[in-house]
Amino acid sequence: NHPFVRTHAKLAAERLLSDSQPKEAHRIDHAYLRILGRHATAAEIALSQEFLKSVIDTTEKGRVEAWTQMVQSLFSTIDFRYVR
Repeated sequence: NHPFVRTHAKLAAERLLSDSQPKEAHRIDHAYLRILGRHATAAEIALSQEFLKSVIDTTEKGRVEAWTQMVQSLFSTIDFRYVR
């Protein structure tokens, strides 16, 4: 929750939203690929879609805020923190 992490999560979210991915599932997969270096599983895509919809529907800032939160959560995964 450090401001540095939050700032970079927002920048990454804005970059992902500016990509010309036609479907949200493709954008989610692209986020996993760029941030974690792997494709998202079907379950991860489904959970991400549910999360994004719930945040978009409940916040005034909408998509950017939802994607910022999702990116920040990817930054905190074990995949992001450790190299195999």
